[in-house]
Amino acid sequence: MQILSAYLLESTGLSKEEVFNSAASIEKALDEWLIEKGAPNPAASSGNFISKTRGSPAGQFQRRDATSEAGTFRELTLLEPTTSGQQFITTIAFLNLTDKVVVYATLAVQNIATIVAPVFTDPRCPFIVKKLLGLRPDWHIGNFPIPNSTPQILYGAEGGHQLKSMIQDSSRTLPIAVVSEVEQEPIWEDLENLLATDLAGLAGVVRIDEEASWVLTDELGKSNSCYLGAIRLYWPREKDLDESLSPKSSVWTASQVLSQDTDGKGMQRFRALLRRSVMGVASLTVEPPSIIREIQNQAARTRLLELEQRANANSEEIELARLFIQENEELKASLDEANREIARQASKAEAAEYALNRLKENSGADGSETEDLSERTTPTEGETRYYKKTRNTPSHDVLVRIKDCGHNSWQGANNADKAKKGVERLEGASAWNNFYHCSKCTGGGVWKVIW
Repeated sequence: MQILSAYLLESTGLSKEEVFNSAASIEKALDEWLIEKGAPNPAASSGNFISKTRGSPAGQFQRRDATSEAGTFRELTLLEPTTSGQQFITTIAFLNLTDKVVVYATLAVQNIATIVAPVFTDPRCPFIVKKLLGLRPDWHIGNFPIPNSTPQILYGAEGGHQLKSMIQDSSRTLPIAVVSEVEQEPIWEDLENLLATDLAGLAGVVRIDEEASWVLTDELGKSNSCYLGAIRLYWPREKDLDESLSPKSSVWTASQVLSQDTDGKGMQRFRALLRRSVMGVASLTVEPPSIIREIQNQAARTRLLELEQRANANSEEIELARLFIQENEELKASLDEANREIARQASKAEAAEYALNRLKENSGADGSETEDLSERTTPTEGETRYYKKTRNTPSHDVLVRIKDCGHNSWQGANNADKAKKGVERLEGASAWNNFYHCSKCTGGGVWKVIW
């Protein structure tokens, strides 16, 4: 089984009444989720259902719980097989403690058919996680507030300074995905809202305008900024890291992502890539609260004590139960340590890959991959440039420079007035010799211009 993502929601400093009410609302949300999935009796400890998810056969759900002096632990696991020979496992555990409520959720995948072949997995934020996020406005992780599934709009100089402070906040425990604009819009319509839904509970999403981008460039430097349609993911800062040091981030320029979008499905692919990146990191770094194991262990010891106090208690049964509890606790501790070691090794690999990518960027290695086509340079005589339309306006097409699409299916474009106006607006020049349109590219026009 492979954990694809993990979520942790905490709300602290609550009264007993608030804890009780929150627990009741979480239970209600879980029951509604099971009903929506097709479960006939959501209150049962286990059951089967015909999944309403398209392409999914019959599913199962299981509940378990434990109570101790420390608090109450409840867990719901949903198992949904797919037609591709896999089974998705969504687990929601929540804790009612003295003065707080905690939710720990995981999304995992498991092969249920023996097949030696690569299987593509495209994880998505479980609907129930989004539903639970909406139950309280004060969820946090590591004392940092968890943003809801709507993006922030930070415009102008003030917005740029606010974003800069967010990026450099050493208390931030979640990444920030920043979407910049090209002529007052992102490269794909509604991108910031879709990303905010995809990354709910794991990252904040911010959309900025050109003025905010300039502020970010002035404050963090061009190599750490986000502008002209680029999307950049800023990871949380390490504790006690000097603010003068560059924030750890990953960037996708408009030219990069649009150069690969020859079929009009570029946004779907990019969203999947960003989901896998953030969710993969969360699966390794978001650990289950240790109080879960403590409650389970205390509950098991309480049951053992009750067994020992029975008048007809069998000493052999008691000894077996005692050994089972001890072995179970040791196995859980070993598993936790193994998971932590996996996370440490994965983090080392990720850090090494990030360092290698930055080294390539700084050294200019593989210029074909690192070339920044968003740089505003005047076309030279005889140069060939390629452009992709992101959207149209009443007066012109909005274009971004890209690499050659590779189709070699160019047609004359004598009547492409709006595209020509878009190129002229982008380049500040109109002295081209030939203007062509690709007949194979979809999802917006692609143009080849020989200057």
